[in-house]
Amino acid sequence: MGRNVGLWLDHSECIVAFPDEGEFLRRFTSHAGKRMQVRGAEAAHKQGTIDPILAKQLTSFYNDIIACVHSADAIYILGPDEAKTELHNRLTAANLGDRVLGVEKVEKMAAREIVAKIHSCFTKNAVAV
Repeated sequence: MGRNVGLWLDHSECIVAFPDEGEFLRRFTSHAGKRMQVRGAEAAHKQGTIDPILAKQLTSFYNDIIACVHSADAIYILGPDEAKTELHNRLTAANLGDRVLGVEKVEKMAAREIVAKIHSCFTKNAVAV
């Protein structure tokens, strides 16, 4: 049986939705988002220089997410900033990139909106489970 997983994330948090399992959600938080805002690290990150503490926090954050979705057959990623692209790149490096159906820019959403959006993404892509 296949398993669809949808994610909404920024550098502060990730909400993982399992549309095949009702409205089951899992939330991951990262301290990296606050650190980026406080220290202006987002601009430094875009320039290719990143605080080692921030890098460690982001690596841990992304690794936790990857561990959660590694058994998925199909993954859809949503989010407002470059965190969604960074996660997609890490999934690709972990040999999971072929399972990503799409990466879409969306702003902050409530949990119920995330579930509805993810459900519509999988319905639109007609992923069978």
